Amino acid sequence: MIRRSAPRHTARVPTVPAWLLVLPGLLALQAAADPARVAVLPPKPVDAVSAAAAPRFSALLLKGLAAHAPDVEVLGQGRTGKPGRREAAEAFASGMQQLEALQFDQAAATLGRGVAVALGDPANIDFPAVRQATVQLAVARFRMRQEKEARAALAELFRVDPSFTLPPGRYAPAFLEAVEKARALAARLPAGTLRVDGPEGWQASVDGKPLSRLPADFPGLRRGTHYLRAEGPGGEVRGAAVEVAGAKTQVRIDPADPVPPPEVLPAATQAFGERLDQYCQAVGADYALVTLLHAEGDGLGAGAVLYSAKVHGFEALPAMHFDAALARAPEEIASLSDRIAETVHHFGPLATLPLELSPQPGASPSNPRLSLREPWVPATAPLSVAASGAPQPAGPVLWAGVPWWVWVAGGAAAVGIAGGTAYGLSQASRRGTGTVTATW
Repeated sequence: MIRRSAPRHTARVPTVPAWLLVLPGLLALQAAADPARVAVLPPKPVDAVSAAAAPRFSALLLKGLAAHAPDVEVLGQGRTGKPGRREAAEAFASGMQQLEALQFDQAAATLGRGVAVALGDPANIDFPAVRQATVQLAVARFRMRQEKEARAALAELFRVDPSFTLPPGRYAPAFLEAVEKARALAARLPAGTLRVDGPEGWQASVDGKPLSRLPADFPGLRRGTHYLRAEGPGGEVRGAAVEVAGAKTQVRIDPADPVPPPEVLPAATQAFGERLDQYCQAVGADYALVTLLHAEGDGLGAGAVLYSAKVHGFEALPAMHFDAALARAPEEIASLSDRIAETVHHFGPLATLPLELSPQPGASPSNPRLSLREPWVPATAPLSVAASGAPQPAGPVLWAGVPWWVWVAGGAAAVGIAGGTAYGLSQASRRGTGTVTATW
């Protein structure tokens, strides 16, 4: 008889599903990936500030936010958070993944939807991305043996951009033959000239070409829909889809904002906050940046506040000081942009209202005072009286717009999950004791 050693069993314990462990991190990453949408209202000049200073400061402010606050999506002044670049980019990424997985029907539908969404927002079209997506849409159609549909997509691409070329060595000869047929089809369409007029200082671009100062002529456009983007001297943006139907088509840029912002007042008030709520909803923003230019001796100053449509309140931002020529303004705007990038992630404490945006009489230019008087209480919030007798808004304490108990509960759950899982894994690695009798 051969004696065999009895096998030793290892104790096992139930473990928590892995997705529960990574869920808090995924949610945090998603929140970090979504840019904060900030509507920038046109700066308002007061006192002896020239009207020309406001658009110059506005252009510098928009440029500074783009450079120093990459996690902030600037809206307002013609820019909206409605479907456009962001949704189109998501569709393009999904369509490319589907194409790589050889899911041609799904890829064609996704890419086609992305192109339609992008072209539906003429002021914010990412033309290189649209062109690339159109080529991949044609590839998907071609792989499904839908050559007619593939040529139609390519012909529309060459109608808008006759000079577009494909990178060499990446496509099959049969597909390149379809490409040249589509190019020849687009070239047979009659061409016309688009004349664009507009206010002084405005520039315009058609189909993603370089900007031209208005008035401007854009010749050689194949008849059909073309996409116009105009930019004002203060950073304003307008867009339109224009139908070129004849030898010459003429359009004029309307400088009026399609979503007019509320007028900036010398002080932030509850009524002003309610109007900002409506404006943020109209343009799809989470926050609104309000600035007011005022005279400071021989120079200029700017008061700024940030309004949150999430918690319905204001937070005061550092005042800015620069020369009348705005030569030092970029440095001040860089510091302001850094502060805004921090504030949108940790908003608060809320400022009491009314909140003055310009210095009070007697304040020195180097240290202007902000007037903080009666607190603003949203109309829906009940009042409670503190021990000092000053009215305070009742309700839960918020952090990033979420009640404190949600953060506590979420933190406790995360700690519990992590601790329980660590214990389970430690027990899973322990060997059990005892003897098991087995017969062979």
